[in-house]
Amino acid sequence: MPTTGTRSKAKSGCGTCKIRKVKCDEGFPVCHRCSSTGRICDGYGVWGGGSSFANRQTLSEPDAGPAGRGGKQVVIRPKQISLLAGSAAEKQAFDWFKCRTSAKMPGSFVAGFWTTFVLQASVSEPAVWHAVLALSAFHREGRLRSDDKSTMTAAPGGLERRVLTHLVQSIRHLQKHLTRNDGESLKVALTSCILFASLDLLRGHFPTAQNHLRNGIHLLIESGTMAKISSSDHPHPQVDSVDVWLVEALGRLQFQIALLKPSERSYSLLFRDLRSPQAVKGIFASYKQAWESLVDLFNDVFYLDQQARVQDAQYPGHPLPPELFDHQKRITTGLQSWSDVYRASGDVLKPRSTLSEKGVYDVIYAYYSMALIMAEVCLCPLDEAIYDLHADSFHRLLALMTGVRHVSSELFRFAARAEESRNYLSRSMVDLGWIPPLYFIALKCRIHRIRLQAIRLLESSLHREGIWDAKIVSQVLRKVMQMEEGSFYDGKDLCDEFGLYSSPSQQDISLPLPPGDIGCVTWRWGLKDRQPTRSFLLWP
Repeated sequence: MPTTGTRSKAKSGCGTCKIRKVKCDEGFPVCHRCSSTGRICDGYGVWGGGSSFANRQTLSEPDAGPAGRGGKQVVIRPKQISLLAGSAAEKQAFDWFKCRTSAKMPGSFVAGFWTTFVLQASVSEPAVWHAVLALSAFHREGRLRSDDKSTMTAAPGGLERRVLTHLVQSIRHLQKHLTRNDGESLKVALTSCILFASLDLLRGHFPTAQNHLRNGIHLLIESGTMAKISSSDHPHPQVDSVDVWLVEALGRLQFQIALLKPSERSYSLLFRDLRSPQAVKGIFASYKQAWESLVDLFNDVFYLDQQARVQDAQYPGHPLPPELFDHQKRITTGLQSWSDVYRASGDVLKPRSTLSEKGVYDVIYAYYSMALIMAEVCLCPLDEAIYDLHADSFHRLLALMTGVRHVSSELFRFAARAEESRNYLSRSMVDLGWIPPLYFIALKCRIHRIRLQAIRLLESSLHREGIWDAKIVSQVLRKVMQMEEGSFYDGKDLCDEFGLYSSPSQQDISLPLPPGDIGCVTWRWGLKDRQPTRSFLLWP
């Protein structure tokens, strides 16, 4: 915030009063001194407000994305909550949320929910305001200790007390919206669900976060919002930008859970019909558009995998119906088309990338590579050895992720080991990044050198990506590797001393694999005191 000598009293006033060097009454959205004299109030900078804000109070979609869904402006009625009326700590927390949390939460993709709607709704809705302050406080001050437990200040007035105080206030203000059956209350309830889930993901309260997401999805279904958005290729006249943003935010959070927990994929499939009306052709205008198109294909893979499991359970030992193989062919063809379009879009996407987006192109392509492997094996859900046929694909995927991790290390100057950073949660996010592809490699590829390097890359940074916790998954994967390999490589020269960003040699890749009956074990995993238990499974 700018400071200029003796003008500290005007520092918190509106822009007009500061220019006039007069005391501001700090009314919101416009101060009384300006409105009573007919002047235009310039508002309060990052805190919002101002004459134009008061006159319009509208939201518009800055990037409708590939579907072109929405476009209707949303009117939010202000309720005269002055952001400047709170404590200095609250102002600081909101400033952090606006400048850091709202940009960090969606990861590499611009999301209207985080960058526009939440900021506006926090001005007009007490439930959202307090949820924002709780999330911002924890995102800024929460940190991961070496034992990976969230550190919360125990002293009165500490982090835990502030977070819980704002949560209680948010829930209290939310109650009136839960008893109403109108569009505005639905938006407030859904926004609160997303903010609560995001906070619990950062806190490591994963089951609670999942419950919030389920509640939000049920609200979407019961309100008919999902049906309106998916009813046709053309935007429904009653679908506004905020509806699309809310569905998008919930869908992204649910997708990351579906990647980790196949049992949750039925919820992800609810978003399967929310497709772009445009075929995958031409070029992608943005990373967001490319990602949404790829998630459609992921959901097709989830659906086909589910159908194969149902068939196998109902008719064990019988061949699968031909239509499932036809569906698989359509998915792999669709993925190849996606890859062609994505590569053709490189000249459009890469020049528009900012420094913070460096590596995004490769991260998204890594998810494509992962989806292609999953599509090619999904009709054999109980045959883990089938992944051995995709050794070359895993090798290429590792090379891609090694480059991404190297870029990340240079960009953010992460320590090779996490002892130096002690990892503030401000480096974590609630969207997907490079943890899932590395996890997939280490879990499914049985080539010792490839999976070991993937694990070490995960261990090199202990941040979180929503439900994906780098330390937890790397510990679990270490156990899986030990249990699958057993003593098979005892006495063999494995050359396990290698650089984090080095490439496996041909000798590394040519090592014999453990017997199939070792690698084909399916594991189930859980947590006790945030440490992985011995009886676990990761990916069926």
